[in-house]
Amino acid sequence: MLRIIKLSSIIISFFLIQSFVFGQAAMELEQEAISDKEFDTFISAFKEVQLVDTEAQKDITNVLEDNNLDINTFTQMQQAAQMPDTEIDASQEEMQNFETASQEIHEIQAAAQQEMQQKIQEEGLSIQRYQEIVGIIQQDPELMNRFQQEIQ
Repeated sequence: MLRIIKLSSIIISFFLIQSFVFGQAAMELEQEAISDKEFDTFISAFKEVQLVDTEAQKDITNVLEDNNLDINTFTQMQQAAQMPDTEIDASQEEMQNFETASQEIHEIQAAAQQEMQQKIQEEGLSIQRYQEIVGIIQQDPELMNRFQQEIQ
């Protein structure tokens, strides 16, 4: 059961990372077949991206802790801040902590995105091709199964 939950979270992470890295879900593009070598290259790049994402998540958690915020409070404040007519029920100190954390998190995310893209290119894939492969895997149950087995 724990293995299924872990695998599910890895798969969910896979799709969230792709959105995070590229600012959008993988687009449907003219897609060519994926060779075994290219698939292996993709898996290697994905694992590198996942390592960067894990480190960024740790850094974000540390920022929240340093600013006396938990993820739920931060998320609620962030959602409220995005709605102009919504009042945020927080003290001046909490608002300052939120602003500081928001800025630091933005910097972490930007740096992580840049590093993820660099890791993909270092593995020998263009960002566009990486996105194409994500789309192909999402649409092909056989490749999705192979992907799941490779990342375990």
